[in-house]
Amino acid sequence: MDKGVVVIVVLVVIAIGAISLTSDSLFSLGEKEGKAVKIGAVLPLTGKQAPYGEGIMDGLELALEEINKSEEFPVKIELVYEDNAGNTKDTVSAVQKLINVDRVVALITGVSQHSMASAPIAEESQVVLYTMASQARALATAGDYVFKNDDDLSMLGEQAAEQIFSFGHKKVGVLFAKYNDATVDAKTSFVKRFEDLGGEVVAAEGFDKAEGDFRTYLTKIKAAEPTALFLDALMGDNVAILKQVKELGLDMKIFSNGTMESFDVIEGAGETAEGIVFFTFQGFPSQGFIEKTQAKYGHGVRRWSMEAYDGLKILATALSRIEGEITSDALKEELSKIREYDGESGSFLFDEQGNARRKIFVKKIENGKFAPHK
Repeated sequence: MDKGVVVIVVLVVIAIGAISLTSDSLFSLGEKEGKAVKIGAVLPLTGKQAPYGEGIMDGLELALEEINKSEEFPVKIELVYEDNAGNTKDTVSAVQKLINVDRVVALITGVSQHSMASAPIAEESQVVLYTMASQARALATAGDYVFKNDDDLSMLGEQAAEQIFSFGHKKVGVLFAKYNDATVDAKTSFVKRFEDLGGEVVAAEGFDKAEGDFRTYLTKIKAAEPTALFLDALMGDNVAILKQVKELGLDMKIFSNGTMESFDVIEGAGETAEGIVFFTFQGFPSQGFIEKTQAKYGHGVRRWSMEAYDGLKILATALSRIEGEITSDALKEELSKIREYDGESGSFLFDEQGNARRKIFVKKIENGKFAPHK
């Protein structure tokens, strides 16, 4: 081989090596030239809280397909999934792996306790954290790199108290998940507002994550003789609670937060779920969204899929506006400029800290379906 050719080959190899050594990740090179921007998603895809992960993943994959095919978004996105099985410890490990090994430009998390555990890591690493199903108030001030796709559940707790009081209930019981920051927020705001209105919370019982037998709590609430129960649980808790409500013969009107909007509840709780009124930040899916969900997955629209669909489109919009190198810092700056969005989950605003502000909807389970409460 000619010595000149050898020198050229060596120089090319050295140059390539230098690029790989000095590049933080694939996304730092991807100046909208077809290279995939990696986004990590840490979700409960197995275990008790899998309904959250399943709904979020439905929405993410629908949006991802459209983003990567559309000329509207001059970026390609690659989603890297990690299953935390609903555990905070596994969440922390997954977040560290996605940041340090996969070199993601952003993180997506689900329920509040997982987002709360992820926020300090994301903030210290200066990686954007975009939460999809987290409604804890503390996340609103968790840091400059933390963006919240849903409103605070404390706001929903207040409105639930006002609505239930207006329906004529003056004595209520509360059963809440004390292992989740958002449900604790909702319980606290509900109790305060209901009592401020002149009502009486005759019993407020909290349960832990690992519990599946709620009979002791329900028996205490029944003994206090409320006319209504505010069920402030997570999606994985509701079916067991409703089955035990029926078993114990609790004769009271049931109200709930938005976690009641799950096919698992309708299928698992049956007639006990009928007539439950619940309060949620999720609107009603458009016919187009219903049809494409059915076409892709063969089932209806799951809870959290609309929010996740909009969330990834928002991330793609911000990524598309970056001029030059795509980094997490650049993404943070562009996300901070998005103050309103009109999507499948409705029209909503973002405050100065990047927290979504959403309308509250009142719905009910009627004839095995989710319907507006009138």
